[in-house]
Amino acid sequence: MLGRILVFLGGLLVVALFAALLIPYFIDWTDFRRDFEDQASRILGKKVVVHGRVEARLLPFPSVTLHDVRAGMDADGSPQIQVARFSMDAELAPFLSGEARIFDMRIEEPKARIRLLKDGTLDWTRGSRAVIPAKTVVLENVSIAGGQIDFIDEQSGRNRVVTGLNAEMSAKSLAGPWRAEGRAAVDGHAGSFSLSSGEPDPTVGRMGLRLRMLPDEHPVEIDLDGAIAATEGRPVYSGSFTFNFRQDDKQKQQNAQAV
Repeated sequence: MLGRILVFLGGLLVVALFAALLIPYFIDWTDFRRDFEDQASRILGKKVVVHGRVEARLLPFPSVTLHDVRAGMDADGSPQIQVARFSMDAELAPFLSGEARIFDMRIEEPKARIRLLKDGTLDWTRGSRAVIPAKTVVLENVSIAGGQIDFIDEQSGRNRVVTGLNAEMSAKSLAGPWRAEGRAAVDGHAGSFSLSSGEPDPTVGRMGLRLRMLPDEHPVEIDLDGAIAATEGRPVYSGSFTFNFRQDDKQKQQNAQAV
């Protein structure tokens, strides 16, 4: 009798597993696409649209991939953010307690345009406000590959471009604190960086930030340790700024021997 029960339960499990594998291929993902666009728009504070296809699976863990995701609109009609592929893998167990734990998120070939207007405000701050579910989404690992950022400064007329942005990031929630390490090139000058942030303080509209930049071309390190805020749409940094010369291994050895 016990054997028959186990066989029956095993059969149910096999059916459930096959259903979990096959159902995503027959589900109309229109509702999922719409829900993702709505939630992402609320989080970013800008209209988000998925222009490409949506791929999903439930096993061995819930996973979804979105192609050609765009957010916001620049002055010339181009998207403020465009991502070639956005994918994430989640854990099932935390959903039972109301928490979404994303153990792997991949953002491939993202492109962003940030415009500083003539009055000193950022165009991104104009329009709807972001609504961040601060304590419900945990990001264990976020990787960015092949990113690009175009910074358009209408005040000075000088533009900057960040290319080859590759980074590994993590966050206890979407609001922070965030940690990141990576590499990028600013106007063709490559280097590495690391940063950490605190959680935004809504009472004063500030967020703690530590940033270290190590350019490849020069033996220096640049450190910022302070807070960043947006006052009436204008970005404001307050804190320390240090510029130090780096020592290579040979110099460190010579200094140690001199002591």
